[in-house]
Amino acid sequence: MKSAGDYKITGQAIATLEKYQIEVARAKSDSRNQKAIIVLTTVLAILAGLQANIIETSYKISLDKVIDWLVSLIS
Repeated sequence: MKSAGDYKITGQAIATLEKYQIEVARAKSDSRNQKAIIVLTTVLAILAGLQANIIETSYKISLDKVIDWLVSLIS
């Protein structure tokens, strides 16, 4: 509403601004989540390819110590 050259903020304007701020925060959160999903999917695809020997590398690692440690935690 305009009153004597000044603008007054109405309740509807405050509600609209609050909704906008919530939408912006959700968009940022969704963007971060999408990026994390892309990274995790890529890592999992690479690891699956290595496990299935679709991707071959000369680098070999033994996970026996890690597995023994995990089993000791469970036992």
